[in-house]
Amino acid sequence: MSDALRMTICDGKYTIIQDSNWKTRILRYGEEWRDVTGDHVIGGLALELQEARDRIKRMESFINRFLDPEDLGYVVNNCIRDDAREAIERERVEVKP
Repeated sequence: MSDALRMTICDGKYTIIQDSNWKTRILRYGEEWRDVTGDHVIGGLALELQEARDRIKRMESFINRFLDPEDLGYVVNNCIRDDAREAIERERVEVKP
């Protein structure tokens, strides 16, 4: 059975694993630690964190395509180059200050 969700947090201390049948368990330092199946708070938080991580990766990839290599990781003078701004508008990407 494959994992529907597998993520590591706290610098590798904990791994949250949720299989395709919604069984959720936590490893601590790679060893079985807790079965939290039915604890929807843990599963919900893990899912939202994974979605946020995925969205950040997509946004970083998108932004990096339009910034000069020396500008990666930040935007000079709080400005986005015109070609990046146009691409963001085309993609309808929400950018918050």
